[in-house]
Amino acid sequence: MTKFDKLQRKTTDEGPIRDGRRTVVNLSSHTSSDAATQIIAREMNYELAPKLVPKEDIIEAVEASVRHVPQPEAEKIRQETVRVLAHAKHPMQNISEEERHAIKELKNNSQIVVTQADKGNATVVLDTLDYDKWMEDLLSK
Repeated sequence: MTKFDKLQRKTTDEGPIRDGRRTVVNLSSHTSSDAATQIIAREMNYELAPKLVPKEDIIEAVEASVRHVPQPEAEKIRQETVRVLAHAKHPMQNISEEERHAIKELKNNSQIVVTQADKGNATVVLDTLDYDKWMEDLLSK
């Protein structure tokens, strides 16, 4: 077995998982599924596409915008907004259903914390108890 093969096996079995620019380091006792690891490997500010068009939010924003517009003009804007929203299609999803399920599992798992590393381009998965202890140590210094 060559050195490259040993390194390859070592990084895939236990080491950090590389996904493009991000590294996921799992320091918790929890083992993540591949879908969960892919979600964690994305940027922490990755925005999910909504399942439905947020019609109420759009209407509220339009109402706030037309407050200082003359009444006939404001009514035209309202009518056009209603017409566009009535014909709006569902947004295209930017993650798979498996990844969406993995997000729910991660959110509902109160035993782990997913956070960015202090240095480097990595995301770290920690046990909640270890994370709390680490924070207390930082605050006591």
